[in-house]
Amino acid sequence: MSAIARTRIGGRALRRAARDLERDPFLLSGLAGGGWVEELEDGFGRWLGAEHVLATSSATGALVVALRVLGVGPGDEVVLPSYCWVGCAGAIRLVGATPVWADIRADTFQVDPACVVAAIGPRTAAILAPHLCGHPCDADELAAIARARDLALVEDASQAPGAAVAGVPVGRWGDLAVFSFGPGKLVAAGEGGMLVCRSALLRERALLVAQHPLRQAIEVREPCLRPEIGGGQTLNFRIHPLAAVLAAAQIAHLDERLADLARRHAEARALLGALAGVQPAALPAHHRPNGATLPLRLDRSLGPAGQQEVLRAASEAGLEILDGPIGTPCHLRAGLKAGRPPALPCTERRCSGEEFFARVSE
Repeated sequence: MSAIARTRIGGRALRRAARDLERDPFLLSGLAGGGWVEELEDGFGRWLGAEHVLATSSATGALVVALRVLGVGPGDEVVLPSYCWVGCAGAIRLVGATPVWADIRADTFQVDPACVVAAIGPRTAAILAPHLCGHPCDADELAAIARARDLALVEDASQAPGAAVAGVPVGRWGDLAVFSFGPGKLVAAGEGGMLVCRSALLRERALLVAQHPLRQAIEVREPCLRPEIGGGQTLNFRIHPLAAVLAAAQIAHLDERLADLARRHAEARALLGALAGVQPAALPAHHRPNGATLPLRLDRSLGPAGQQEVLRAASEAGLEILDGPIGTPCHLRAGLKAGRPPALPCTERRCSGEEFFARVSE
C-alpha cells in the first residue's frame, strides 16, 4: 500500500526535532510518555474529537492491544471481512483467537453487515471492521449489530482518517479503533499508530498492555488496575518519539489536505464515470471518504486490451489506476485456511481480475 499516498514532511518538523534533541537527547526514549508522544496524542485527539487515545508502534500493534484489552483470546472468534489487510487476521491469530470470514458488498467493496450477522456464532467475541482504501464501511449498521448482540466493535481506520459515516468520523463508532502512520498513509511517519478508546478505563487497560511501567505508574488511576502496573501482560508497543513528532506536524495540516483530496476525489469520480466498463465504488449519501484513493472495478468483459485502453485514457487525463491492493483474499492465504473455505463470492470475484483503485492524492 506504499503507493497510495505521497506524504511530504515539512522541514520545520525536521529542524525542530534536531534542535530539541541537541538540548535533550532523552527525548528519544519516551518510556514515561510526555514530550513529543504527548503532543501527538493531544493533537490527534483534538483533531478526531476523541478524548481517550494512545500512540502505538503501529496500527497492527494497536489491533493486538485492542484485542487484549477486550479479553479476546483462545476459544474466541472475531468476525471480519476476508477482503482486508492480512495484518488484521494476524492480530487475531496472535492473541490466540480465530478469524471468521464475512463477504463484502458488491457495490462498495466494504464488509457486508448482513454477512457479518450470518457469521456470528456462540464463540464470537468481537467484530473487526476495516475502512479499506479510505472508504468507510457501514459502521452505523455494524455498531447496531454489535450492541444488539453484546459484542465489541473494533474499527481498523488505518487508511481512513477524515472519513465519516452519518457525520461521525470513523474511529468513533467502535469500542476501540486504530489508525496508522505507516508508509503510504495520509499521515506518514515511517511507522506508528494510534489506538482510540471509547472510555478512560479501556485506555488504562491499554496502557497496561502497550506501555512501559514508568508511564503506567503515572497515568493508570483506576484503583482496581494499579496492582497490575508492571505486571506480566506488559509489552512494548510504544511509538518511537521521532515518529511522533513527525506525525504531529502533519496532523496540524490534515484538514487542509483532506479538503484538497475531496476536490480531487470528486474530479476523479466524474472522469471515471465517463469511461465505459468502469465501476467506481458506490458511495452512500451519508458516507464521506477521505479522498486519498478511489476503489473501482474494471469489467472483465473489456478483456485485457479493453482494460489497457481504460488505463491509458485515465492516465492521459491525469489519473493513475493501480491494481490491488489485496490480491489474495485472507481466507485463501496459506496459514489462514481452516477446513473448507467459506463461500465469499463478492470477495473472490473482486480479487479475480477486477480489483483496481485510482490514486487521488498528489
